[in-house]
Parts: sequence; structure tokens; C-alpha cells
Amino acid sequence: MPLSLTNAVTRRPLVDELLTRPETVAALGDHGIRELADPMAYLGSARAMTHAVCGPSSAPVS
Repeated sequence: MPLSLTNAVTRRPLVDELLTRPETVAALGDHGIRELADPMAYLGSARAMTHAVCGPSSAPVS
């Protein structure tokens, strides 16, 4: 069943996945869970992925 627009905007797919599928939590392991809980680790991973796809930015990092 498709989500309504309201549900699609407010839904948290990652949280739902972690709450309803314990095998996903087990697959993440301790390191993966810590990285999900740490915003700086998440941002670092996102920055690394962006650099891998787009190359390093010449703009200063604030």
C-alpha cells in the first residue's frame, strides 16, 4: 500500500527498519550502530562519499 504524502514526509524509514527488523541491527554490528548514533561520523562518511563521487571541493570548509 503506498504511503500518503503526509506519511511519506513524516516517516523515518531508517528508524522503522531498525525497530521492526532485528536482523538489520545485528548486521550493523557495534561499529555500525555507533556510527549511526554519532552525527559527526555520519557527516564524515557523507563527506567521504561526496569526495569519492565529485572530487574534493575547492570551497573552504566552515
